[in-house]
Amino acid sequence: MSKIIFADEYIQLEEEDQKVWMRQKKMGMTIMTFNNDVATTLPRLRITKFSALSAALRDGLTSTIEVGEWLPLVDIRMTNDGLIAEAIILMTPIEYETYDKEKLKGQMLLACKDANIIYGLNMALDYKNLMPLEKITVAEGRQPINGDDAKIRMYTIGEVVPKIVETGGVDHYELSVINRVNEGDWLGERLEPTPGIPGMTVTGQEIPPIPGHQEALVFDTNSVISVLNEEEGITTLYAKRNGAVVYTDNLISVQNAIRIDGDVGFATGNVDFDGFVEVNHTVDDNFTVIATENIQILGKMGIGAVSLIESRMGDIYVKGGIAGKHKAIIKAKKNIYTKFASDCTIICEGTVHIGFYAMNCDITAKEVILESPSSKIIGGVIRASVKVEASEIGGRAGIHTKIIVGGFDREKITQDYNMLSTAVELTKEKLDHYRKTYEAFGKREINQKDYKDYEETRHKYMTYKKRLANLYETQKNYISYLHTKGLGEVVAKKLIYPNVLIKLLDKQILVKDKSNLPVRYYYEDHEIKVI
Repeated sequence: MSKIIFADEYIQLEEEDQKVWMRQKKMGMTIMTFNNDVATTLPRLRITKFSALSAALRDGLTSTIEVGEWLPLVDIRMTNDGLIAEAIILMTPIEYETYDKEKLKGQMLLACKDANIIYGLNMALDYKNLMPLEKITVAEGRQPINGDDAKIRMYTIGEVVPKIVETGGVDHYELSVINRVNEGDWLGERLEPTPGIPGMTVTGQEIPPIPGHQEALVFDTNSVISVLNEEEGITTLYAKRNGAVVYTDNLISVQNAIRIDGDVGFATGNVDFDGFVEVNHTVDDNFTVIATENIQILGKMGIGAVSLIESRMGDIYVKGGIAGKHKAIIKAKKNIYTKFASDCTIICEGTVHIGFYAMNCDITAKEVILESPSSKIIGGVIRASVKVEASEIGGRAGIHTKIIVGGFDREKITQDYNMLSTAVELTKEKLDHYRKTYEAFGKREINQKDYKDYEETRHKYMTYKKRLANLYETQKNYISYLHTKGLGEVVAKKLIYPNVLIKLLDKQILVKDKSNLPVRYYYEDHEIKVI
């Protein structure tokens, strides 16, 4: 049965089954008048046939036509994500003032029920002070809480930096070039990603969270084992054997390492080992220690007239110093570190770091750096490509000391450094690209079809990560070279004695007078300059 909802001398509106029909009694009402005088008094009226309404008013059509729909007293609307439900009370302010608020509350709850709103209902609405025709939040869903990404913490291999300590008349020279671990030692851990907490729409639909991104633990399965503690959500890496921790292309492993608790001597014989070698005491005279990786000799007394100590691919550290008796030969692919050196031959492709003094030594390296504030080079021949630096050079008795710096191509080093900087930026871009692609795989399950792409992306990500680390290391070396004055330099930070021969590239000078001030010799413009 239809119900009259509006009537005047021009039109009559009736509602039946929530549809609104109009019959025009006489012409004279315009669409503007309809909007101002009719629609504003009927908040529940929604015009859906605007063209038909306009034509009927314009042409004087007297037949009954459908013009709109009759909305419920409480109109419920939800946001697209289903997280908020809003109600609009379709009454004029005057109607609202006189309407039974308990009845309105019941109609509000019924409207929510009809809209299937079952979660997050706001039961504390003050129906006496609501505003009709304005949006009222009647229910709020729950946002999903996305999972936490995996967090990885790994064994750290620190930068090798000598520590000089001079206390109580005792000199100490401390560092380590072997990161030794025992079977079962901690090597790293991953706090596993969490799945997150689902959300809920106001209609009770679960909203899945985005699970945390998984990060790969990259390790050598032959020397490292991973253990998952499901209760705590942590995967831990442990060493499967005794050895030395090494990272290769970001992959952690425990490589072959031997520890000789006593001396290298008749009891052990000569040592030639494919890995790392640690000698807790010393190497007896005439014996040899050769290793493919780093060597460290930790005895406080150092070594004497050894035959040969050689690292084919790594560094050498002699904690107690070298008293070579004109026989010892120390060779390394990278750097050599020792407390002192006397009467020995030292050869390396990197930097020779000596704590306190070099006496009557034959040393060849890119750089020779003596680090103590009281360090001395006395006698012997020091050959370097880039730089020689000590606090004092020469001796009080006028001992002949020869310092030879072959020089380096600064222009080429500068060009290479600039190219390195460009390579660093490009590598960072590539790394960022593959990191995002790699991490995207962690946001979803990987099917068999995508696994090949996943492995390729992971490999490239790890490759660029390692490449960037290598570029930074090379940059660091180049910065050291570029900080050198001229094309090569010799620095005496405190004083230099007479009878020191300094040769820089194709020029040389013999120091005839003692200088009690810091002095720097460098090659520039085809001559040796002194400051």
